[in-house]
Amino acid sequence: MNRSKVKPAVNFFLESQPLDSHTYLGITISSDLHWQNHTSNISAEASRILNFVRHNVYGCSAEAKATAYTTLVRPLLEFSAAAWDPHLAKDIHQLECVQRRAARFVMILHSLF
Repeated sequence: MNRSKVKPAVNFFLESQPLDSHTYLGITISSDLHWQNHTSNISAEASRILNFVRHNVYGCSAEAKATAYTTLVRPLLEFSAAAWDPHLAKDIHQLECVQRRAARFVMILHSLF
């Protein structure tokens, strides 16, 4: 009796179309059930909004910058994190890069951008 663990090929379909990746309720679900696509989408969107905040709140106080970050950027990074909790180092690094840039911006360390 062969008891080797062979993973069955699972193909997901949405309305009879093969599913490579699909965004549903703000979460990108891929056919291999990995979260690389989701973390890259989230970090890209958070970076765009952080750049918008940097350009529009540049001359304000650190408190105003922190408020803008916690209001506009941080919720994107934390949305449904319990479901897709990043466990790969590259996904964690990708999300932390956005947070480090925001911290440098809030703490007025412009030479480190």
